[in-house]
Amino acid sequence: MLYGSAHGVDGSRHTTVSQNSPGVPGAAEVGDLFGGEVFLSDLNGDKKADLTVGAVYEDGGNGALTILPSDGTRLTTTGSRFLSPPAVGISTAGAPQLGSIMAG
Repeated sequence: MLYGSAHGVDGSRHTTVSQNSPGVPGAAEVGDLFGGEVFLSDLNGDKKADLTVGAVYEDGGNGALTILPSDGTRLTTTGSRFLSPPAVGISTAGAPQLGSIMAG
């Protein structure tokens, strides 16, 4: 992740996040494509941009979403969540690839 502002990207501030990062739910598996799709949006109404990360091929193509909240200064793993198709009421028949397309 790169941080920035209306003035541009701050190349001196960056963070790498994977499914093996402390506090990130789940575990990295070959071919998950964690981060294949990402989206910043205020998910909880606190006026801070939270990061939604897609893992398109999680569990053989079912896909998954990982939510990393913002503390107002940076994204954090504190309070992060993992959402799979069954957790949000989506059938896994036909490999739904949850998190493959995100738009706001």
